[in-house]
Amino acid sequence: GVSWRSRYIQCGYLWKPYKHLAKTERLEIGILLEWGYSDAEIAHVLRRDCNTIYRERKRNSVKAAYIPRKTQHKAYVHRKYAQSTKQCV
Repeated sequence: GVSWRSRYIQCGYLWKPYKHLAKTERLEIGILLEWGYSDAEIAHVLRRDCNTIYRERKRNSVKAAYIPRKTQHKAYVHRKYAQSTKQCV
């Protein structure tokens, strides 16, 4: 298998720590999808890994459509719920 480090080098990306997608990035994803960009092309434009874009679309799409405003809300709810469950443990 290919390690994550060599994958970043192959894609031309420098390794950077994980960060949540920002609202503006979600808006850009929505626009680029409307223009017919692939996940790989979007990842290149946003300087993110291809899997990040794929997971974002899979996790936060609503009825198989990527609507940036709704996906931002879903992501917010996921983060809020995750934080509240950590406090209970």
